[in-house]
Amino acid sequence: ASEIIKDLKSLVRLPAGRLPFMPTGEAAVIESTVVPRESLLPVGPVATTSQSPSLYTIIKRRVLKELEQDQEELRKYVPILGALHQTDKEAFDLEEMVRREFLSCPDQTVLLLVGDAGAGKSLFGVHLVQILLEENEKAENAPLPLWIPLPSVDNPENQLLRRYFTINLGLSRDEIDALEKSQRPLLLFLDAYDEMRT
Repeated sequence: ASEIIKDLKSLVRLPAGRLPFMPTGEAAVIESTVVPRESLLPVGPVATTSQSPSLYTIIKRRVLKELEQDQEELRKYVPILGALHQTDKEAFDLEEMVRREFLSCPDQTVLLLVGDAGAGKSLFGVHLVQILLEENEKAENAPLPLWIPLPSVDNPENQLLRRYFTINLGLSRDEIDALEKSQRPLLLFLDAYDEMRT
């Protein structure tokens, strides 16, 4: 896990800090969903006319469109339990813990979620992104959550966010520039680190 965090910090240039959680069961670093958070490319309000949607709304719609393939699975979603360590017997509601110990703590910059393949890590991430996209739209200082499946981005070590915004979300250069000039932080959900193409 420490090597993954080290690699991810170099990938997105994050400061030190991490908070690992594991879905309950026998955990193994077979697949990992990583949620780094930092004001790498701040996102915020952009001047718009009353007829045009905000940049947040545009990005939100495109992120949700990217997640459409997961809708059938999300209809069957049940809350996931987690543990702080692989050997812990005591489990907790993972979403509640992530909200309390990560999302509400600005000093926490990286959360690494590890577990067996099929344990629900990716589905949990998609579920949380969808909820946070709705909750954070009206809150000006709340981060913009983005779901980034790393295998879908060619050469993610090089300009990951710009490639994701351009290729996956279809944002124009002007829209990306507006993101860079604004003050809203990003909340990055980086999925399938172990499947990354290099």
